[in-house]
Amino acid sequence: SQGPAFANPRTQEVFPALMGGKPIPPKESEGQKKEKLANENSIAQTQAALAAIKAHPDAFGMVVGTAASKGGALGAKWANSKVGEKGAEARAFVFAKAGSMAHELLGAAQTPSEAARVKSFIPQDTDDATILTNKLNGLMKEYQIKQQVYGGGQPSSPAPTGGNVNLEDALKKYGN
Repeated sequence: SQGPAFANPRTQEVFPALMGGKPIPPKESEGQKKEKLANENSIAQTQAALAAIKAHPDAFGMVVGTAASKGGALGAKWANSKVGEKGAEARAFVFAKAGSMAHELLGAAQTPSEAARVKSFIPQDTDDATILTNKLNGLMKEYQIKQQVYGGGQPSSPAPTGGNVNLEDALKKYGN
């Protein structure tokens, strides 16, 4: 849709209203505001998940993931003891984000064939830190493109991305 405009009553020509030499953008609807806010939240959660992976890369991978997902209660207990309390928190946070990614891509109900098709894009229990980072960075690019479409540039409160990231701070600020 277009922003405010002026019409010449004699010629019926329509001219966009200008501010600073540029057309004034249309007012955002409530739905657009909600979508933009949800996208900003997704960016922050994804950045926090990336921070968790960076802070605890050894908490991810084939051995730990297989034990945690296929070893029943004993396997999960062993995996948690191997990665420590902070590593277990990091795994829980990253895989909670993975669950929301699956929901975003597939909706609430998903067939086995749909789930198999998007499996390569969604973090899996057995993915190592590099693979998880690559998958989440791919998702981040999609969120950033949406942010540009919404006209918001970068999110209003970006998560820390460089240097030493404190997982507790990231989880407090960007966790659910």
